Amino acid sequence: TQQIMKFFETVVNRVNKTIVERNGGADQPIFWQVFNEMRNLKDESTFGFRCVRQCGKQASCQSDAVLEYCEMDPWTHPTGWTDGADYLGEIATYHGNYASNDMKIDKLKKVGGWGHYDKKSKVCVDQNQGR
Repeated sequence: TQQIMKFFETVVNRVNKTIVERNGGADQPIFWQVFNEMRNLKDESTFGFRCVRQCGKQASCQSDAVLEYCEMDPWTHPTGWTDGADYLGEIATYHGNYASNDMKIDKLKKVGGWGHYDKKSKVCVDQNQGR
């Protein structure tokens, strides 16, 4: 939706700004900083949402612009495992955290999670297309 695109645009812009200002940075803490700002400021025009509702619990405010989310099972959606490639048949997603910049990219490459975005066309691409 436009709302989630706005939220992630805000996150990506903040990550990029932080990396330039500090000559590096880990994206996950920045994501949660932006997420918590969204919860506290309730500014739909900046974040795309005014409130959050975690796993069906009460929303953080009254609004139609509510981001609904639940934590993911850590065995299906591992975060930062150095041996993530050993579990490719079992995992649904992989988050290469506990690393930043090139080290994060290396983790994502090991599980086939890097190189799917075409910067020129600004869309995700299927790496297996045409093979």
